[in-house]
Amino acid sequence: MLAMAEVCPGEVVYDLGCGDGRVLIRAAGRFGARAVGVELDISRYLWSSAAVTFHGLWKRVRIIRADLFSVDLSEADVVFAFLLQNTNDRLKDKLRRELRPGARIISNTFTFSGLPLTAVDEQLHLYLYRIAPDING
Repeated sequence: MLAMAEVCPGEVVYDLGCGDGRVLIRAAGRFGARAVGVELDISRYLWSSAAVTFHGLWKRVRIIRADLFSVDLSEADVVFAFLLQNTNDRLKDKLRRELRPGARIISNTFTFSGLPLTAVDEQLHLYLYRIAPDING
């Protein structure tokens, strides 16, 4: 997922519903990104926080315990989502509003209808989107 999104050092990666933190750990450790995880479930929040600390990445990874709809995503260069289809359907307008042109969204298994699809990996069920420039100003 990180390679498909072409994550670069110094970029900001958000993982919505970060679970155990593995995407964040890899984004920071292997790709040199700053990473932010959003997790509502307390046990997953604690687990991912511990995993980040264990890997010594707490200076480059931040975990927020919150509902993903309440978090400002405007600083994100890349947003990862492995969410259910109805969550993606609700989330797409927030992504359009908050992400700047050129920001990438990568989704596992479920799609974002109406967002500009850039690439698909049919075998892995990955979908890459890029926020288009706002031609209306």
